[in-house]
Amino acid sequence: MSEFIVPMPMDERGGDEEADPIHISAHGVDFQVRADAKNKRITVAATGAVYVRILPAEDELRPGGRLEPTFPLNREARKNLRAKVRENLRGLISSLPGGRAHPDWPAKSLEARKAAYEALGLPFENTQDRTPSENGDESTVPPDAAVESAETAEGEARPEQGAVGAERIPDVMAEEISPPAKWLRIDLELPSFEFSPASAAADAKIATDALNAAIAKQLIGWAESTVEPYGGHLWGFRHGRPIRPSDVRNWKRYLEAIRSSKLKPVLPEIQLRWDVQAVPDPLDASRITLHVALENWSELPSASTYKEIEPALFQVLTSVTLPASAHEFLHLDRVKPSYHLVVTGLYERLRSGDPAQQQAARDELVRWVSAGPLHGQFSRLLGMARRPPVFSSTWL
Repeated sequence: MSEFIVPMPMDERGGDEEADPIHISAHGVDFQVRADAKNKRITVAATGAVYVRILPAEDELRPGGRLEPTFPLNREARKNLRAKVRENLRGLISSLPGGRAHPDWPAKSLEARKAAYEALGLPFENTQDRTPSENGDESTVPPDAAVESAETAEGEARPEQGAVGAERIPDVMAEEISPPAKWLRIDLELPSFEFSPASAAADAKIATDALNAAIAKQLIGWAESTVEPYGGHLWGFRHGRPIRPSDVRNWKRYLEAIRSSKLKPVLPEIQLRWDVQAVPDPLDASRITLHVALENWSELPSASTYKEIEPALFQVLTSVTLPASAHEFLHLDRVKPSYHLVVTGLYERLRSGDPAQQQAARDELVRWVSAGPLHGQFSRLLGMARRPPVFSSTWL
């Protein structure tokens, strides 16, 4: 299980590099078989899942819902709101003895800001208020171009002020936004295939075509489905249908408009490839080295679609079944062939709960410690591995 494989970077598709520390784009296995088993049939199977973007449910958009949207105020609304906040703050400064130095200034200035929002029919949310500082100095107000540099969760420019609570925000004061992102996992049924070392490349090509056809068919089937929950025709995300506050207030109407439109749900175009290679062992003519890997060759999302599609394949698992008589154990030249088995065995013995097995594992670890100034300390610590603590009955 590799969890997921992302699309292979374009600059790596022309070579034999299959992964780097950031982009894991292939998952598979290398093993060896007898050279006289080149016509034996070997079975390969895989599992995987993809994610598709869907529309949120009505209760998720309600106040306090996990996907409650924040609507940016448009340019005219921001201008009017800033003017009203300045007016209220300046009036408060003139009415309070000492102005901003008055002890009631923090609480009353917050009330003044809230009153400015209410005067324009907007809900007030302190975390969304980005109007100028409470000194009322117009020089502290940045131009619109400066305050729109930040991005929303959808990668869109975030204006200076936003408002939560779509039930109270007039459409004429808000900018359109993309529906809050929600993703659905679709577990795929991937076809297995057979190959022989003698025809590995040709068998892999046929398997690749069948694999991609099966994935496309399942995604299209979901997109056309009207079966609850989350059939694609009912809940699939459509490009180019932003929402306004009034859509959130009547989400059923928005969903009906989406479902009756000619727009199709946005789907990832998954392109996988089976890479199967059979190469004679250069050091042992009686062996053939086999490489079986599932690679992700999907196109990378564009700047306009990277928030809408996910081209990675998730929960990837590949398995290879072959006759035991054809398999050969690998010769490892850099580490002992049983190194990983030894480490696993030590771990299992240390956690077994059997004092005899635990002591044997500790003794073996101590024998592995290299000579040096810290040999004694390391040996003592290893000797204590998985040993239950001893408590003293003496009170200090």
